Amino acid sequence: MANVDPDPDPTLLLFFQRELERIVAAQRAPSRPTIDYLSEVLARFVSTATLFPAGRGGEAMVAVADILQAASACRGAEGIDTYDPFGEARWVRHLGDYTLFMTGLFRERVERRAGVRFYVDVGRHAYHRAADFEAILDRRRARLFAELAETFELCVATLATFRRRARDGGLEGAGAGQERLLVGRLHG
Repeated sequence: MANVDPDPDPTLLLFFQRELERIVAAQRAPSRPTIDYLSEVLARFVSTATLFPAGRGGEAMVAVADILQAASACRGAEGIDTYDPFGEARWVRHLGDYTLFMTGLFRERVERRAGVRFYVDVGRHAYHRAADFEAILDRRRARLFAELAETFELCVATLATFRRRARDGGLEGAGAGQERLLVGRLHG
């Protein structure tokens, strides 16, 4: 299975945390754990290989349907003996992260592909399922995913504000080189 959960670069993680904190200070803010998680998603998805992991055939998964199919494959065609709940949980979480990231940073693309409402609904549902998976193992993570589901559109707005500030040169913690790199990736 493709690695959809690599450890993010600590420098990028700190940068994203600081910028998102500045953004949410002026609006109804997600909780601190949600800000930290959004920062982690941004830091992980700087790598397109993480955003679009390779599927079973080796091709990059670039659509919601690809990720849904990967999650479904973990249920196993042979029955309970081949069920991989941890694999399914990883793909479900990736689906939530992917739809959130794409809707917040690449809204125009989402509108052309399937529509914002579809991505929001799929992302919310994915985070609710991620919360269900985590409920047994880690209640703190379960609460985080439940909050992501409930505040999905607020999180999308936070990421959209981040994108606008990156485009307009309004990121305080970024040097000129970092900002150019981010703007290029957000528009590339």
